[in-house]
Amino acid sequence: MDMDKWNACDETIPIEQLIGKQCYVGVDLSTTTDLTSVNIEIRLDNGKYVMLSHSFLPQNRVADKEKKDRVPYSLWIKNGYMTATEGDVVDYEFIKAYIRQISTMFQIKEICYDPWNATQLANDLENEGFVVVAIRQGYITLSEPIKDIEGLILQKKIIHNNNPVLKWAISNAVIRKDPNDNICLDKAKSRNRIDPAAAMVNSHVRARLVENTMDLNSYILSDDFSL
Repeated sequence: MDMDKWNACDETIPIEQLIGKQCYVGVDLSTTTDLTSVNIEIRLDNGKYVMLSHSFLPQNRVADKEKKDRVPYSLWIKNGYMTATEGDVVDYEFIKAYIRQISTMFQIKEICYDPWNATQLANDLENEGFVVVAIRQGYITLSEPIKDIEGLILQKKIIHNNNPVLKWAISNAVIRKDPNDNICLDKAKSRNRIDPAAAMVNSHVRARLVENTMDLNSYILSDDFSL
């Protein structure tokens, strides 16, 4: 990503103006000792997409992670962009509690998650009445959404409220490409952590499919659309 283009999307919108709107929630779970991210995606009537990103890190690992990753996790936690969970691991109960909190502010249409390491979380959320959708991590599922995000950035149709954690993840992101020019995020080759960017892609896989006023449950996926 050309970070100048990302920075040019400098519009901000107060959370208070978004209360009650429909949203899609993207989740990218790390191992329990690493960064975990949730993205709230809201499509506005003017065609712009608001991305509200929040991440989680174990409190006892913040200092070590700051030295290793060379980023100010403590400052980001203090400023509310991240949550430090108690202990050495991210307790996924914090993730569920955060999603419940989101549901009191916005109308969650779907929770879109990378199935790796997330089966129990997905089952728990589904049992609570949320609609959960597994987002398979591959070219067929991710290529068009990633290209669409890039196009929206170039058109200044992404509103990210200058979230520094999401910005850092975007700057780290590296893609891999197949012979047909399909693309997906490549965590193995990315310069550093990209979990917030991956959560954003997960939410956009579904949010881009329909207009804000349509019910996604009525949208019939084609046979070759892999989720």
